[in-house]
Amino acid sequence: MFQDVLIKMKVENNEQVDYFLDFKNDFIHMNQLIGKKIILKFKGYECLNCQSNIEIYRQGYCKKCFFEIPSTAQWVMKPELSKAHLNIEERDLEYEKSVQLKPHIVYLAFSSEIKVGVTRKTQVPYRWIDQGAIKAIQIAELPNRYLAGISEVELKKHYSDKTNWREMLKINNTQIDLESERINSLKSLPNEVLSFCNDQSFKTFNISYPVQKYPIKPKSLNIIKENSFSGELAGIKGQYLIFSDDTVFNVNSEGSGSPLTAKGGGGGSGWGVVGTGGSSIGGAGVYSGGSGGNAVANTGSGGGGGNRLSAGVDARGGDGSAGIVVIRYLSTTAKATGGTITTYGSGGS
Repeated sequence: MFQDVLIKMKVENNEQVDYFLDFKNDFIHMNQLIGKKIILKFKGYECLNCQSNIEIYRQGYCKKCFFEIPSTAQWVMKPELSKAHLNIEERDLEYEKSVQLKPHIVYLAFSSEIKVGVTRKTQVPYRWIDQGAIKAIQIAELPNRYLAGISEVELKKHYSDKTNWREMLKINNTQIDLESERINSLKSLPNEVLSFCNDQSFKTFNISYPVQKYPIKPKSLNIIKENSFSGELAGIKGQYLIFSDDTVFNVNSEGSGSPLTAKGGGGGSGWGVVGTGGSSIGGAGVYSGGSGGNAVANTGSGGGGGNRLSAGVDARGGDGSAGIVVIRYLSTTAKATGGTITTYGSGGS
């Protein structure tokens, strides 16, 4: 069982996108849960800034923090309102300069349709992944957020800047030629940015998501209203968990700032289990494996055919009814160095 404040999943772009939930004491590789039954339970609120238990207002923050902290100011959602290049403060000039005066990308992405957007250069391709885009292309790289913002304003006359989340979740391919669209889009850029685009050339970036079954009629889960939910995880796209019954859960929107308990179905010892008959995840640093499972802990013992693991070790258990399906970091050292733990059990479902 894992309990912590739910925030946006971290991602790595590999052959398929890898998703991770980064909890205070756990680092969960969500791809390993696909095909497994999981249970989600809402426990309460926690503001990501002041840590109060006041109801979340927007973006994981209570109302007071949302209207005070610099990272939620208007220029974040409307880049054209950026003023740090003029040395004008909105909420915190030092913070605003640290973000607004960095290189920014104006891009086209295909999620539910072609959309235009702006992001910091350091956020490529993560911004596209969060939006569930299956392909994207940079239009231009510009020296600050303001220039990117006024470019987006002009391009919005021709392209949407929104994603239809239902359509995004159903789509897994497109024949749209973004390189041709990019060439056409250059004609709509404002004069202030044209000199930056003369020698720039970009190729289409393709993204593949770990989805076994795309939803036909996606149904959004409001975990706060429902309090709990259980279902088989069929895939992940954007920041959405997709379940086999077409229920979808937006981790970024629904979950930000919400303490959540997550566990798997099945039997075994410990606080919770992942995978029917698989290994258990216990508490206080002591874990014991189910039949044929694997113990994962600083101190622990395996079940039948199980093995004790440490960071960066790949161990294989004996014949069990299911293998554990969580990759877990055991120490801050392992987390910092990117060590991974993988366990296998014969007959895993």
